[in-house]
Amino acid sequence: MKRKVDLKAAWNGSIVLVTASTTRARAWVKANVAVESWAWMGRDTFAVEPRMVGALLDGAAADGLVVA
Repeated sequence: MKRKVDLKAAWNGSIVLVTASTTRARAWVKANVAVESWAWMGRDTFAVEPRMVGALLDGAAADGLVVA
């Protein structure tokens, strides 16, 4: 059975928007990512610099989350 994607990254020019699309992903972000209040774009999406997103997604995948 194919699992649902937990974290989705969308490249938007100078920033990447990362969306936590599952409860598990939201808990992981809360425990592992320091997101400034200004970087939140709604409840589940936050902005990340392109140079940082690779490490974020690698860390999430290493902890068992499905990333796209």
